[in-house]
Amino acid sequence: MTAKPAIMYDAPPLLRDYMDGAVDLVRELEARYHGPPLLSLFRAGEVRPGVRTAVLAAQDGAATLTVELDGRSGSLDWIYRLSSMLGMRFTLRGLSNLDAERWLLLMREAESEPAFLWSPNRWQADYLIGSAHRYYTNLFAFSPQHAEAAARLTPEAARKLFDWLHEGWFPPAPTEPTLEW
Repeated sequence: MTAKPAIMYDAPPLLRDYMDGAVDLVRELEARYHGPPLLSLFRAGEVRPGVRTAVLAAQDGAATLTVELDGRSGSLDWIYRLSSMLGMRFTLRGLSNLDAERWLLLMREAESEPAFLWSPNRWQADYLIGSAHRYYTNLFAFSPQHAEAAARLTPEAARKLFDWLHEGWFPPAPTEPTLEW
């Protein structure tokens, strides 16, 4: 029997079971969150200096997911709100370009493996697990402070969110003005 790295023992039980191959993570998460709100509306908010905001909402407005991308610090906040009364904020800091690019790639593929968006601190800080499917995308957020949230996005809302994130994470290089004579 091979010894597991010590860090594995710090993982939440569900992630440990997934890493051991004992559970289908997506199936387990979807069973735990069998009816998350369906978010089909996407709106990119005003851009404050250095901060971009996007809001996804259910048709009836009862549930929203606000995403804030701080270009100065690189932090990414996911705020899950229910009935404009309760909000849960998950903050991801220290994301690398490679992590962001890999997550977006997996999230754009229907029926992909679970996509983890986390910093080098992994599950010891807030993190997101996404699961992309042909007709919907699930976004599960977790915090080591015992908070969890889930939302389901339509394909169109997911595509707009991922395009928006890509643009914020990887802005086009500024072009030099051309002089015309």
